[in-house]
Amino acid sequence: MPYVSDWSGYRPDGLQTFAEKNMDYNFIRFEEKPRSLLGKEPYVSIFGRGKIYLNRRTLQLLGEPDAIALFYDDRRSVIGIQAVAPSRHFAFRLQKKDKRSLSSTIAANGFFKHHSLQPDGNLVFRNPTLNDNGILVLDLNDVDCVSKKSG
Repeated sequence: MPYVSDWSGYRPDGLQTFAEKNMDYNFIRFEEKPRSLLGKEPYVSIFGRGKIYLNRRTLQLLGEPDAIALFYDDRRSVIGIQAVAPSRHFAFRLQKKDKRSLSSTIAANGFFKHHSLQPDGNLVFRNPTLNDNGILVLDLNDVDCVSKKSG
């Protein structure tokens, strides 16, 4: 197989490029960067019946808390997560899968029911960001649906 150094340019050896060979196809290049699941970037998802998953990098951004508070901006459809003391009456305790786990989940079904939020399957937030007030901002308008609810 000949080496193709450029998928869409002129080849001095006269061989066809990838684009020339595939002119009958209407390919569209995927321009977004691949999502890292290795913990190098913040990763937050909603799955199951109201569980929120936070990876290690997200927990580091929040200061590695034992508990968090949840907020909701109804006007913008944005969820907020902020580290709080576990003793606060509104604190959601982070749950680790096991002692060695670097990620955590939050059982937040009551939060979702209270705000009439019913995600259509498992959602991954594209751009979780920490604002100046230490609140992790999760935009429900900027998610990928990684699986749909059945039935």
